[in-house]
Amino acid sequence: MLALISAAFAGNAYAQSAARVDFASGSVIAIGQDGRSRALDKGAEVATGDRIETASAGRAQLRFTDGAFVSLQPNTTFEVREYHFTGRTDGSERGVFGLLRGAFRTVTGLIGRVNRNTYQVQTPTATVGIRGTGGVIALLEDGTLRVTGTSGTWSINKPNQKQLDVPAGTIGEASPTPGEDPVETTEEPILAPPQPEERQIAGVEKFPPAWGRNELPGGGAGGRKREISLPHAPEHEPDAGLCKRPGLPDPGIRCRLLAA
Repeated sequence: MLALISAAFAGNAYAQSAARVDFASGSVIAIGQDGRSRALDKGAEVATGDRIETASAGRAQLRFTDGAFVSLQPNTTFEVREYHFTGRTDGSERGVFGLLRGAFRTVTGLIGRVNRNTYQVQTPTATVGIRGTGGVIALLEDGTLRVTGTSGTWSINKPNQKQLDVPAGTIGEASPTPGEDPVETTEEPILAPPQPEERQIAGVEKFPPAWGRNELPGGGAGGRKREISLPHAPEHEPDAGLCKRPGLPDPGIRCRLLAA
């Protein structure tokens, strides 16, 4: 009987897992809903309600169960406020995250891809919505929210102000000053240099391995995306260059030739 109870508890704990740590360096901790903190190392689980904090030399990359990647930068506080994904985009999926300080690079997964209102990044200044798949979201020291689009289109929603769309190749920001609309800018956020073990996620989209190469709609010659699998991609190269790089395929990654 005790074994059955333990197995049921373990299964429930696993079901509540939102993400797994792909890699971590420096000081990275998670604080659970019970207020207890724990160090995060490679392979550790991240659950709904966890707050993750990176120190000045800390960074971590999270792989969520819907296929999303989040690469946390140093001096960042990131929260998994709500997360639900059963493997289907049936409207029950939901991902609500909080950014209290710092920055992260991200490529979104299946949450928000079909039902866009199921994905949000909440900050003290404004809320970031999704009509896109890749970007950098940063909260500056003065409270300014800055969003850099690398693929698709993001949106910045500030209470009682106009919504700003941030397409790929543009940068938008929202000031913490009340009454000011979000605006487009040319100032990029200053991020720490990527580590060798960090999977570079600028300009790439990641899907579960079961997705076929031709299941991504639209774009490219003949109305189809041209896609290729690749394991890593240096973020300083343009998107089209990423897709032309040879490499051992990772079945969980699909790269779009955005210049096509």
